[in-house]
Amino acid sequence: MGGMTGFVTVEPRAIGAGHIIVFEFNATITNPGGVSVVDANANDIGLASSTASGTSVVVTLTGVPDNKRVMVSLFGVNGNASASRAIGFLVGDVSGSRTVNAVDISAVKARANPVVGAGNFQHDINANGAINQVDVSTVKARSGLVLP
Repeated sequence: MGGMTGFVTVEPRAIGAGHIIVFEFNATITNPGGVSVVDANANDIGLASSTASGTSVVVTLTGVPDNKRVMVSLFGVNGNASASRAIGFLVGDVSGSRTVNAVDISAVKARANPVVGAGNFQHDINANGAINQVDVSTVKARSGLVLP
């Protein structure tokens, strides 16, 4: 499928010990192709699986450690398209500052107990559909970490 282009959106939601990344393309995906996830030294790290849904390829990563930067690459999408994204995972970094600090803790506390929606999904650290004390405790436990 010539001329197919893609861009990446990120859903930085932890799903148990994993994460989800969404690659969006300008055409319907019939074959998600292959996927790899490597660290800064090009070593395979964790596991990755992909599924096609409309114009998206949803990549689920498992076994990528917290506080880690990786390169996620798709290849052979619909036969020939590819896309890559360097991304860091830091559980509890709800502000996106690459550091877990008091700002993140305050942000989660301020949103404790609401239902998760489009505007606050990053604050649902354990992805259980509600923002509560478990999320606040998770952020506190990781306070002070910095993404490399």
